[in-house]
Amino acid sequence: MPGKSPLVGYGAGIRKETLLGWVAWYGISDPEVRYNALKKRVKELGLDVSALPAPLRAGDSFKRACRYAEQKKVPYGDVFTNIMIRAVTQDNETVERHLVVEIVDADDKRLEYEPAARLILDKYEYVLSWTA
Repeated sequence: MPGKSPLVGYGAGIRKETLLGWVAWYGISDPEVRYNALKKRVKELGLDVSALPAPLRAGDSFKRACRYAEQKKVPYGDVFTNIMIRAVTQDNETVERHLVVEIVDADDKRLEYEPAARLILDKYEYVLSWTA
């Protein structure tokens, strides 16, 4: 059974007539926290570890980052550029993606399509290599 939450009673001294609302403000620096260390600390605080998300997997994080990096219909003169990251292959050790630049007209008709870089993530070493 978890211990008492350290948050119980937080803000109890605030008078209701002075309260306009609540604001949650936080920042995340760039610490390296391993999942097991996080889980241990959550237990120490008496919080429920079942509320923690599953640990991140390098391959999933890389694929998500690739998806968010894509850009569509970027103006380039009187045409548009689509910057896409295409799935190529994946196995137990690596994830490979290709950065592709596509030039389209106003009607989205493809005028050019060219691979610009090859991205390979090593899932175990957390190393991303690329070639242009």
